[in-house]
Amino acid sequence: MKKNFLRSIALVAMMLCGINANAQFDLGALAGAISGNDSGQSLATALTSIFSGEKQASASNIEGTWTYSEPAILFDSEDYLTKAGGKVVAQKLEKKIQAVFNKYGVTKGAVKFVFNSDGTFVETIKTKTIKGKWSVDNNTLKLTFGTIKPKTVEITTQLEGNQMMMVTDATKLLTLVQGMTSSSNSSNLKAISALLKNVKGMKVGVTLTKQ
Repeated sequence: MKKNFLRSIALVAMMLCGINANAQFDLGALAGAISGNDSGQSLATALTSIFSGEKQASASNIEGTWTYSEPAILFDSEDYLTKAGGKVVAQKLEKKIQAVFNKYGVTKGAVKFVFNSDGTFVETIKTKTIKGKWSVDNNTLKLTFGTIKPKTVEITTQLEGNQMMMVTDATKLLTLVQGMTSSSNSSNLKAISALLKNVKGMKVGVTLTKQ
């Protein structure tokens, strides 16, 4: 299992760095090189966090107004974060995700969610308004975007002060962002999903700040 994780995280690193994923490489040397490029800034205190069941949001935590701040990366455990230069890979991945988000208008302060106590929400992204429903079931946040062709996605939440991470695995990231942006253009997001689908122990999504 460890070997498979190291290989998948290394492949992601190569893709993000523009290296041919089919080239011959020494996995141990590559992992060391990635770790050696760490700038020293701990993503565990910034974009990246370690999952904690005690930090999952309840319905009462979620009610209110939130605005988009930045992408979120959540590791299942400290072990996954530290293996194979996970912090460095996460840094590169965050930049890649934000570049894609920019194409959809998902930039800091440009997206606002209002979660109402009656289980409805209103999202505004620039001049667009998207209505939907939300609920919390067994610590999982369920968001349903739209009414005509609704898109439902199950979200893992994590509270850090006045911020809330809403993350999911690669197979659901596409649905989350399409729902948030009411967009059918998915080519850029499919590329991100392809990078992530073989990486275990990591979820990605958005970070919201409570107003």
